[in-house]
Amino acid sequence: MEKKAKKRMSNKAFAGIWGTVLAILLIVVLVGNYFAMKYTTIITRSLGHTTTKVTTTGDGSSDNEYFKSDYSSHEELVDHETEFSKQLVAEGIVLMRNQDNVLPLESGKKISLFGIGSAKFVYSGLGSGAIDTSKTTSLKDALEAEGFQVNPDLYSVYEKSEARVGKEEDPSTYLDSVADSVKEYSDAAIVVISRNGAEAQDLTEDQLSLSDAEMSLVKYANDNFDDVIVMLNTANAIEMGWSDSRFFPNIKACMWVGYPGQEGITSIAKALTGEVNPSGRLVDTYAYDSMSAPATQIFEYGEWTNTNNEENGPKNAYTVYGESIYIGYRYYETRYEDTVLGQGNASTADSEYDYNKQVQYPFGYGISYTQFDYSDFSLTENGDNFTAQVTVTNSGDVAGKDVVEVYFQSPYTDYDRENLVEKSAVELCGFEKTGELAPGESETVSIDIPKETLRAYDYTNAKTYIVDDGTYYFAIGDDCHQALNNILAAKGYTTADGMDADGDDSLVGTYEQKEFDNTTYAKDAATGNEITNQFDYGNIQTYDDSYVYLTRNDWTGTWPTIYGEPNEKGRYNAEATEEFVQLSQNNIYQDDPDAEMPTTNSGDNINLITMRGKDYDDEEWDAILDCLTVDEMVEMVRLGGWQTMAIDSISKPMSSDQDGPAGISGELIMSDVDCMGYPNQELLAATWNKELALEFGKCIGEDGLSVNVQGWYAPGAGTHRTPLGGRNFEYYSEDTYLAGSMCANEVAGAQSKGMYCYLKHLVLNDQEQRRYGISTFTTEQALRELYLTPFEMAVKDADCHGMMAAFNGIGGIWCGASKELITNVLGNEWGFHGIIVTDYASANDGYMFIDAGLQAGTDLWLNTDSEVYKMGDVSDNATLVTALRNASHDILYTVVNSSAMNGIDENVVVKKVLPLWQYWLIAFDIAMAVIIIGGVILIVRRCRKNNKIEIVVEEKK
Repeated sequence: MEKKAKKRMSNKAFAGIWGTVLAILLIVVLVGNYFAMKYTTIITRSLGHTTTKVTTTGDGSSDNEYFKSDYSSHEELVDHETEFSKQLVAEGIVLMRNQDNVLPLESGKKISLFGIGSAKFVYSGLGSGAIDTSKTTSLKDALEAEGFQVNPDLYSVYEKSEARVGKEEDPSTYLDSVADSVKEYSDAAIVVISRNGAEAQDLTEDQLSLSDAEMSLVKYANDNFDDVIVMLNTANAIEMGWSDSRFFPNIKACMWVGYPGQEGITSIAKALTGEVNPSGRLVDTYAYDSMSAPATQIFEYGEWTNTNNEENGPKNAYTVYGESIYIGYRYYETRYEDTVLGQGNASTADSEYDYNKQVQYPFGYGISYTQFDYSDFSLTENGDNFTAQVTVTNSGDVAGKDVVEVYFQSPYTDYDRENLVEKSAVELCGFEKTGELAPGESETVSIDIPKETLRAYDYTNAKTYIVDDGTYYFAIGDDCHQALNNILAAKGYTTADGMDADGDDSLVGTYEQKEFDNTTYAKDAATGNEITNQFDYGNIQTYDDSYVYLTRNDWTGTWPTIYGEPNEKGRYNAEATEEFVQLSQNNIYQDDPDAEMPTTNSGDNINLITMRGKDYDDEEWDAILDCLTVDEMVEMVRLGGWQTMAIDSISKPMSSDQDGPAGISGELIMSDVDCMGYPNQELLAATWNKELALEFGKCIGEDGLSVNVQGWYAPGAGTHRTPLGGRNFEYYSEDTYLAGSMCANEVAGAQSKGMYCYLKHLVLNDQEQRRYGISTFTTEQALRELYLTPFEMAVKDADCHGMMAAFNGIGGIWCGASKELITNVLGNEWGFHGIIVTDYASANDGYMFIDAGLQAGTDLWLNTDSEVYKMGDVSDNATLVTALRNASHDILYTVVNSSAMNGIDENVVVKKVLPLWQYWLIAFDIAMAVIIIGGVILIVRRCRKNNKIEIVVEEKK
């Protein structure tokens, strides 16, 4: 049978199918190339490719490794960092309660672990501050390594559970199945209470207390065990009233352990055995009711009804810090003193204040397995300082370390009342940690306190810092409350006057200020420049003079509420004034008519390394800056995500920047070297050990040398305004002096290894919800005395060279566009020289304008997207070119004094080159071009051939 000839596909069908395929392939190639170029920076970093070529004309004999590692191998460094992490946790653990000396436990005890956190322990927070938790040890394994026998059946339930931390499974669904194992492992119960902190989200009020399931679990443990130990695996101060013996008498001990990082959990286990004697102290106040604090009550944000427009961007949210300076212990202790003194409507029939019903564990509190006594306290005046000295004696039975805490009280005068200068009853002003003291051993501790500590900011009248006349008290106490009671005792008060305990006036010293002083600290001690109001625009009273901040002159009459009126959805609304609306438009850039065009593209090609070690104001910087082209400056400034760009004209290498506060994260770093995931900043602060903070910074710097990272998006220098803050784990404390002291030491350590630190987030970024562009209002006193202090201490005490401008605004002006903040305060007052980088900018949320930011003093946009923050042709704009030059100066000054210059000397030339992956892309594009062009040719040839065949067939017919 003759086969039927197969019908040939028509030209139209053939061309349509294969033309479509080639068109899709072309679109894929074009789109792929677009996004590859758009995100060049992030791709290059992810692949670990270089963008520079380094050549030398020298003989290689010069020593150009300016920052050297102290370790002969990476393994040796890892060993050190592992032991350091364990020591940090050992000294940061806070023993909050130890009834009947139930702790330490004997090794070999059979114990049961309760709570989802026992198997899903929180080692770090979430977001940019997260660490790699795949290398961590479980709590069960850590305890078993110390000889404990851990209930395997109960642990297995939690290990297999789909429940999440903070979302405990109803215990009635599984406790019956493990009842026999619980009876077997009944020497002690450890109830683990865990909470996650995270970027971009805050805790809810419910998360600060136990859920019904958690409470049922606690009750079960109390009913079935004689000895119950609570372990707080949290970074937020949750409510602990339920742990009192009056509710659950078998809860005998409570231990706060924070987030221990990759290696610290072994120290937690050792603290339970007594091999580690806890010596940490609380960095936050633990209140019975978190909502009893004014700041927590007004934590929710409101929304403007008339600011959402294209020019304004996503900036319709606001928050008002109506509590003034009274956060944390500054509120609880001050109101306590006023209750004792019977002033300021602190406790009335309608609003009774009972400290012991408010505060469970005060700031600075922590106990030990031993006892310490204080003797021979003295306070002496020594030039510009006071020196507090005390002898600490271990009067207990085991070795341990103690923390000496010094607090001061300044007089609250009629002038202060009239001019709204608020004063906390006590403020931390100094601390030191002893060495390990054997039983019976003593150590004399001396602490210097600058006289500048006495100043208070008067934003209404003097508009600068003042020192009131009167008596200043300095006291030592085991915590802030005991220190205040000691001060009250020195004033002649006792329990008969309403104190909850008698104080010890032998631990108090005084200083008499003869005259009111509004001149000594009206100029900054570091620069000699004038200090005066800068942030009136950040005070809600500028726009609404009816608003009243909380004052201790009238606690009940000025108690704050959320600004605005509630709407039907429970959110608060207010209408912004026209003045505020105009101010908050953030694109507030204005040309300076007097600006002179600086020199650019001089062609001198001076090597940047020649400026290493030179002062910021050295005249030789002009010649370096003259070399830069406008395009080089623009590209360096606007594409500053995780890097500063290389510049050919001055042989500047690229420098690499990286998150986060708990260590250099592996994200975006292609390296066969892994960096340590350290305990969180709050746990570091809880050590109250400045030497550990210094070493923490050095370890980070060593990691930077290992993976070629020079800039660190850390430490977190924010303040725990409330326990609701989602990123409290990245910040140190509710107390700004403790935070500043630890931060300055951490920065000093990192910079000693050639790493520059971007302190974050500058400033008032104390909540995560609606952080993008939210308008934050407070008094200038609160802003300067609380929220700016850690940043200021890091600049003045450690010569910090970096800051990260927060997403939010001071009032209506984005922090990065605030000339008052960046130029006037940081630069002119404090003498800061370094890089101001934005927070993450690639999303381009429509308000972090580059021209306004540059004019204010911001230098670098944390942006990897080549399509955003384009400036166009600014070569004829003297104002912007000058701003770009200033930003370049800041960047170059910081980088040239960092480890980025390791390996570079005057004989070295640095040139930009294409990263290797772009050569791969070019090769791919060529191959795709060949395929696409070849495909088109084949389609055309095939169609022509078919046409000829059809013509022949037609002719034969």
